[in-house]
Amino acid sequence: MDPRPARSILIPVLILIFILAFPNSMIALPHVSASGTIPGTMGPGTGTVLIHEYDSLDQEMLAFQAGALDIVDWPVPFPYLKTWTQTVPGSTSCDTSVPSVVCQGQVFTWKHNDIGMFEIDVNSNASLVSSTQGFRQALAYLVDRQNIVLNIAGGFAQPICAGTAFGQPGSVTCQQLGYPTPYGDYNPSKGLQVLYESGWRFDPLCSTIVNGITVSGCLASPPTQAPLGGTACVDSNNLCTAPIKFLIRIDDPLRTQAGQALVQQMQNLPNSYTPKTGGSPVTVCPSNPCILNVSPNVVDRRVANSIILTAPWNRWNLYTGGWGLDFDPDHLPFLYGSSQAPVGCGGAWQGNFPLNFDCFVDAQYDNLAAPINTGATYTDVINAAVATQTYAWGYSSGTGKITGKMPTVPLFSTSGDKAAWIRDYGSPPILTSGATGTGSESFTQRACWTNFVGNNLGTGLDNYYTLTGMFLNNCQPPGSSYANFKGQGVLDWGFKSTIQQPNIVTSVWLWDQLAMQQTYDSMLTRSPASPQEVVPVLVNSFGSGTYFNTALSQAAAVGVFKLRQGVLWNDGQPLTGQDIKFSIEYAQKNPGINYPFVQSVYNTTIISNADGSQTVLVFFNSLGALLAQNVGFLPIIPQHVWCADYNPAAGHNVGFGISPRANCSFPDATLFPSFQGLGCGITCPSGPIEYVGTGPYMIAGCSGADCTNTILLKPNPYYKDGTRFWSSATGVGLQPDVGRDGIVNQSDLDLLLQVNATTPSDTLRFNVDYRMSPEGNITFKNPYGTGCPTACPSVTVRINGPVINSLDVYIIQRLIFEAQQQGLCGNPCTSGGLPWPPTGSLTYVWPDPTRDNRVDVNDLVSVYLAQFKAVMPVSKLSANDVNYDGVVDIHDLTSTYLAQFTIPPGMAD
Repeated sequence: MDPRPARSILIPVLILIFILAFPNSMIALPHVSASGTIPGTMGPGTGTVLIHEYDSLDQEMLAFQAGALDIVDWPVPFPYLKTWTQTVPGSTSCDTSVPSVVCQGQVFTWKHNDIGMFEIDVNSNASLVSSTQGFRQALAYLVDRQNIVLNIAGGFAQPICAGTAFGQPGSVTCQQLGYPTPYGDYNPSKGLQVLYESGWRFDPLCSTIVNGITVSGCLASPPTQAPLGGTACVDSNNLCTAPIKFLIRIDDPLRTQAGQALVQQMQNLPNSYTPKTGGSPVTVCPSNPCILNVSPNVVDRRVANSIILTAPWNRWNLYTGGWGLDFDPDHLPFLYGSSQAPVGCGGAWQGNFPLNFDCFVDAQYDNLAAPINTGATYTDVINAAVATQTYAWGYSSGTGKITGKMPTVPLFSTSGDKAAWIRDYGSPPILTSGATGTGSESFTQRACWTNFVGNNLGTGLDNYYTLTGMFLNNCQPPGSSYANFKGQGVLDWGFKSTIQQPNIVTSVWLWDQLAMQQTYDSMLTRSPASPQEVVPVLVNSFGSGTYFNTALSQAAAVGVFKLRQGVLWNDGQPLTGQDIKFSIEYAQKNPGINYPFVQSVYNTTIISNADGSQTVLVFFNSLGALLAQNVGFLPIIPQHVWCADYNPAAGHNVGFGISPRANCSFPDATLFPSFQGLGCGITCPSGPIEYVGTGPYMIAGCSGADCTNTILLKPNPYYKDGTRFWSSATGVGLQPDVGRDGIVNQSDLDLLLQVNATTPSDTLRFNVDYRMSPEGNITFKNPYGTGCPTACPSVTVRINGPVINSLDVYIIQRLIFEAQQQGLCGNPCTSGGLPWPPTGSLTYVWPDPTRDNRVDVNDLVSVYLAQFKAVMPVSKLSANDVNYDGVVDIHDLTSTYLAQFTIPPGMAD
């Protein structure tokens, strides 16, 4: 199972999915790359997004290889990547006998490390043989991470021994936990010893199936307690011979093979072990091997979902699970905390769909993990994450034993390559002439896709920002034809799985969220360039602070969000602070696994500002360094669509079990229509009325039973300040054109210098590379300021606003200077002024300081010689600052080194 943020890595909402990825780079340097710029406020860039759904990853990759898709949602499996990059043996030339689309410069791929983890989930329900700590620890000795990483994943994975992903802050390596190797401690003899010491014995009454043959006699566990409404598991030998039910995902080749490898190991244990403390060997089974009674069941995600996420919680023992995570390690209290474990397992979760479906309940774990949610500082969060993992997955190097409680058995994190065609494929394609083709045209006749947004730590080609900003052009320097392509064409996007429940509040599936993420915005998101940075979406500025809550007699956190003015829902209605308040309270009263952090909200207050804007203050019931940001990541839904008359004081409430009323269609989130109305296609020019959001696209139709073939997304006519998308009247929409007048010139620099950082302009909301700078301290009256132990303090928060500083000016100057140096435009520099062919974005230009359209040792030498030399004011020397951060240092060398032997997208080798 895997929660995956609704905006890829960008929104840390826990969304359950089942993921597959093929790791690649072992160094995670977050940045944005590829052609074009980060999308500004003028998107979306293409006329239509058509999502194509498949039943397997192979089907999606074959469709992409055949040109039926422009871009994929999932990392390319290594066998495909190897084929697509194949060269003639002994040569660097492309092998034209195979579809070497990457080698021939037709497909762009982007390497990344995924913020996710795969593990063996272990059901700790006390009625099952898998419930004991000894079994979980024994299982940890039986997983061969080295085999998984090097052989099954082909070297494209990182081993993990604890409950965080590779690259996350607060993550700990196997050896940092005390394990003897980077892969942990694979030792079947130790596993057998732990089982024996936990009461497991050979039982001749036990029978199991190994390779299709029934075998008599196997290891059996001590008796288990009776499940609800059942009987205890015990035979005449006072042992439990119940099979270990192992659910293995069939739709994920990597997990399928890892699960099958573990099954093979469980059926081939040694029959004796020698205690590490010395002494004679202990014979456990009369002959070799000792066999565990494991019963593998290879299933797809829907079957697994129906078994794992619903009562009675005792129908499985092991599962090849996985989680897609946010940048911060704040998943630990939820995935394994007792508050999220089912009541039937001793936890506090009522109903189905718990986050802690493993039924792990441990008071000490809860205590250690609590500061991850309530720590006043980020340091508190990280320290608590490390302490929690040490307790849960620790290893004693002195005794050579696993000491952790093992809520799950972590396996690996993945990396991979996202892929996109550089020119328009899918059907029908747009040609360089601007005409619509038939699909039979050659590669060079097709229009070029530009504005890919990528990252090294996250999702590769960022889903949200790439789809928002991608557009077609005629593959020539921007000119008069540029206007003919913006907002045109169909972007064919592949999904490796079908959608299941397109409900932004209740859905637990990644692909549902991917289909909806273009429709529903949040107040905040993560920068695709640097996932540790939080950036604004529906707000101009935001911040957090503390206040004293007298009712609770304690200090607590408060988040402050100043809303952007002029934002409209895709039905033309204005977004207000009441929509923010409603979204928070709706999620609180319709609790699910997606947004557990809203339960920490104490109250929400809306303030009207003198400039006509609104500020939303979110007061929490405890301290917590991450609380404000996490509420900022909540998808915002329109009150006038979901429940127009919502007014708890008047008895007009929302929540599970509340029936619809005249002005409240969906008080219960489960009532929201999942598929009704989606199939109307072009007969719904404004989209189904229920799917109302502020995002760049809106769901407009679908095909197939329950929308399992395609989903149609059309541009939101009111996206961002009422601007539909780019037109000749509104400007080119390139980021350096901050004046939005269609040209990049000195006036843009003047505008940057003139704008006061404390009163940022809405048109600069997404200014250069999302960098945030302090806007200053703002003080609010404490609405709960009575009865304090001493004088009630005001609420003071640190507000961050869009950046207008010297670094932004430097970046704009760089872009203008480089365009002029290449003779691409005069002064003033028209048509956007970006270097052409497109070589990068504002945060990460292709590291080619020598400007010969390839990255090689000459670029490394150039950057090395320019280290520590001043790059401001802008000159030719500035080209060595490939990270665009105003200095030339080791980070620029690293970026250049990682990109060696590459060429910019669209450039022929």
